[in-house]
Amino acid sequence: MEKEILFSLRQATPRIYGMDPIPPIEWSVHRGEQWCIIGPNGSGKTLLADFIAGNPPIRSGTIQYGIRGDRYPTDRIRKVCFESTYSLADYRNMYYQQRFHATENEETPTIRELLLREGEDPKYTERLCDRLKIQPLMEKRLIMLSSGELRKVLIALFLAKKPELIIFDNPFSGLDVQNRKELDEFLMLLAQQQPMIFIVPSPNEIPQATTHILKAEHFQYSAWGALTKESLQKLKETFPATAPAISKGLPAPLLTTDASYEYVLKMKDIHLGYADRKIFDGLNWTIRKGEKWALSGPNGSGKS
Repeated sequence: MEKEILFSLRQATPRIYGMDPIPPIEWSVHRGEQWCIIGPNGSGKTLLADFIAGNPPIRSGTIQYGIRGDRYPTDRIRKVCFESTYSLADYRNMYYQQRFHATENEETPTIRELLLREGEDPKYTERLCDRLKIQPLMEKRLIMLSSGELRKVLIALFLAKKPELIIFDNPFSGLDVQNRKELDEFLMLLAQQQPMIFIVPSPNEIPQATTHILKAEHFQYSAWGALTKESLQKLKETFPATAPAISKGLPAPLLTTDASYEYVLKMKDIHLGYADRKIFDGLNWTIRKGEKWALSGPNGSGKS
């Protein structure tokens, strides 16, 4: 028995103003499949994802949807960019301010309040949180979550609106090893009930939940079919083994100054925390003129 079509592109091209037409796209996704669009930066991954979601509009060919929307099929497609993790319910500007105004934390809703307010059905939202195993986070406030926990909440927020398809743009970007492992397991759990498409830049970023691969290269797309150990190895061979080397010759700074100073920054015995969480306790740090520092540490360690 043939699987039900989720969507199908037949000789489809998007209408992009100011850009030459790209080659026609042939691609079909069925229910039960979890596709990953893979390709280097600038290869057309995000363009294709946006095209599926209804913007840009179609120029030629056809797109057939097996998605049941209220008015349009694309009403039930959601694209999640994890750069929006801190913009949950318009709290982007509040997030960093709260680090310095801890007494205002009571103004931030708990995760339960946020999800129930944004979801379409409170009972469904509660069941969803049970299935996704995020109940331990429900009474926490936004400011108290780690980067990995924030991503889980963002996913739950989109799921509470009952999408038929979710597109994840670079889901592991910015996560440390432990949070990446936890999110990967979370996506495996989610795959049992939710059609998904992942967008990643390299084979090492492919989530475990992936069942099929579509490769993007210079706005041309080729379906590699089902993901197997053999096809994954073949795919890796088409990508550079290492990142291109950075040139040792750096350009001259745009701004120069002859100002006479010894310290750019000097911190002495700094104590910082909010609620019952301690961030710094007796921090001493001096940055001298001409020094270049790197802040390194796992998610939730206090770098930001």
